[in-house]
Amino acid sequence: MELRNAETFLKIVEVMNFTKAASLLGYSQGAVTAQMKQLENELGVRLFDRVGRNVRLTAAGEQFIPYARNLLNASFEAEHFALDRTSPKGRLVIIAGSSIASLVLPQLLLRFHNRYPDIQLTVGTSDFLENVVYKLRSNEIDIAFFTRELLNFEDFVLAASRPEEIVFVANAEDPLAQRKDVPLEEVLASPLVVSDREISYSHFMEQELNRMGYSVRPIMEFGSTTAIKNLLKAGAGISYLPRFVIEKELARGELAIIDTVTPELGIWTQMFYNRNRWIAPELQVFLDFIREEFR
Repeated sequence: MELRNAETFLKIVEVMNFTKAASLLGYSQGAVTAQMKQLENELGVRLFDRVGRNVRLTAAGEQFIPYARNLLNASFEAEHFALDRTSPKGRLVIIAGSSIASLVLPQLLLRFHNRYPDIQLTVGTSDFLENVVYKLRSNEIDIAFFTRELLNFEDFVLAASRPEEIVFVANAEDPLAQRKDVPLEEVLASPLVVSDREISYSHFMEQELNRMGYSVRPIMEFGSTTAIKNLLKAGAGISYLPRFVIEKELARGELAIIDTVTPELGIWTQMFYNRNRWIAPELQVFLDFIREEFR
């Protein structure tokens, strides 16, 4: 069995398109079709059903995926067993929500770069789940970070996760920030500056507060947590934000958490990758690194 046929098979599984797989691998479409026919003949089973431009794995194709991965992994390990495996090379494309990308990833990725300087990192941002899911399914990206309720995708692997605390926050000099056990209705009666309700934690907070019988009437909504923090520092009102967003401002004494009842939202930062892709060495060390950091 030729290794390139197994590699081509896995690439088709990733993108579910013979033409796109051929382009990504640098082959002609005819070559890819011939490789799959050869592989199917060797195995004695049909791996894909093709109707027009649509491609679907057969039951035998689903069963062959782990064998193809094991074949390529064994080949790689055989070729590189004498090399220094602590210095893989390659490129990783990451997408994350804007808050994660600007406040969490910079320090994480700097530490990762110091450990693996030969791996190139490209980071994009998106706060729209549908956009991120599409890019992950089409293999335009390697890794996706979400901050929202725990998600479950049949075709993605949840590689790491950690819970995030959502808190009510204000200028450190705000009277509410100076008190203990502030009633929630009093907090919500203050001028409220919130994240765009398209952002998951803001949407879930409003839903939960409504369920508890409270009405949410913000004076302003922003898609930028930086803008919200600047307004709070200027004394414009209060907000509810993930704690990781305001850690630096808390440490500097610019903002303070209001001591009040905060609904439990079950918000997590989660890292996913496509289940149907081959785990290259650069991706494997990144997965191991993030799992270590998220303990």
